[in-house]
Amino acid sequence: MPPPLCNPVAAEALFPKLINMEAEACRDMAEELFINKNIDAALYAIKTARLKNPNLQGLDNYLSSYMVHKVAVQTKSWYLVLGIKDHKAGEDEIRQSYEGLAQLFRPDECSSVAAETANLLINEAWEVLSNTKRRQAYHILMGYDDYNYNNSNNRSLYKELALIGRNLC
Repeated sequence: MPPPLCNPVAAEALFPKLINMEAEACRDMAEELFINKNIDAALYAIKTARLKNPNLQGLDNYLSSYMVHKVAVQTKSWYLVLGIKDHKAGEDEIRQSYEGLAQLFRPDECSSVAAETANLLINEAWEVLSNTKRRQAYHILMGYDDYNYNNSNNRSLYKELALIGRNLC
């Protein structure tokens, strides 16, 4: 009887298991890299896991939670944290984006160590962008041209701006 690896039937049965083990190892490595604050390497590892086994459950949620962190750190844009490219987005678009992400990061949907803090980031984005005064203050902070910056009559708006600035940085 030939050794098991020389047997094509045995090798064919073993191959999917090995691929799955490699994908799980990449996922676990991504989690460790994220814990060590190496978001780019974590993204690379989770993408590698997806290439090895695109059917491994939860990989898209892991990827999304890492991306929320990367966007928050690099851009400091609450719009981009929610996956919205235009700061003139309407309330419905903001709500839909928020609700979709909130669904992704529920504990029963995503077991990534990044999910809890990603959820905190999208909640903060929602709190700022769903409140008209806070959103206006945020627009001033970010330098968007569609607001009148010289209107100093609304002092509460500028107090809100100071709070948002502290939370975002």
